[in-house]
Amino acid sequence: MTRRGIRWTVLGIGTLAAAAVCTSCATTSPPSEEDVSPLLLDFVPATFVAGLRVEGGTNPSLFSPDSYAIWVGSDVAALRQAKAQEDGAPVDPKLEAMAQRINENFLIFECYTASVFGDMSIAYDVVGFRHVSVYLLTPDGRQVAPIQTVIGGCHEQQEQALKKYSRTNLIVFRKRDLLEGAPTIAPDAPAVRLVFEGYETVFYFEWVASLTPEEGWRATADEYARIAKVGFTQMYQKLAALAHVFD
Repeated sequence: MTRRGIRWTVLGIGTLAAAAVCTSCATTSPPSEEDVSPLLLDFVPATFVAGLRVEGGTNPSLFSPDSYAIWVGSDVAALRQAKAQEDGAPVDPKLEAMAQRINENFLIFECYTASVFGDMSIAYDVVGFRHVSVYLLTPDGRQVAPIQTVIGGCHEQQEQALKKYSRTNLIVFRKRDLLEGAPTIAPDAPAVRLVFEGYETVFYFEWVASLTPEEGWRATADEYARIAKVGFTQMYQKLAALAHVFD
């Protein structure tokens, strides 16, 4: 489907000074497969959990409003690892090392998608991203396609005369271009969107840049509850193949 024009709203967030300094000293040579360390300071979102928004279109009720997405960076990984420790199920050191390598090289989004759409066959399809285009939209208008999508199992429950379908899917992007070495998301970007486009309607999750990245992130009770639904081991076992990309 041809993309309907998406409006990008500048949120008035200034450039991160630390990111600007780092950008000025970054190398312009393309990284080798052996050199997998981050070249630039990463974009840091103010929060790692984002709710679904409707940009516009003919089917705004296609996805349920309780759909959400988690930016699975090192902060979220650390929270899940601590939760595993508390539960008496410490993470295997090899899996921990693999997870660190994955987080250094890939952008991972965990999307809980739900639908109670009137046409239940469409509701079932959209939570598995069937006939739905998924991409990152940067402030400069670039659309970045994922390199991998992992579709989770489908859950269903009755909601009056309809059924609610839901899945937890993983969407993976490279952190930087392998040829040019440029970051997928500029460190000083004011925000970034993960866009779902299908059935003549556009939805998105948005992460605004943190104004105080040096202070770290603290999850709210609601954010913690959503993050804790998926365990550290469960998450990275699904992504194990990514750890071998640079082997």
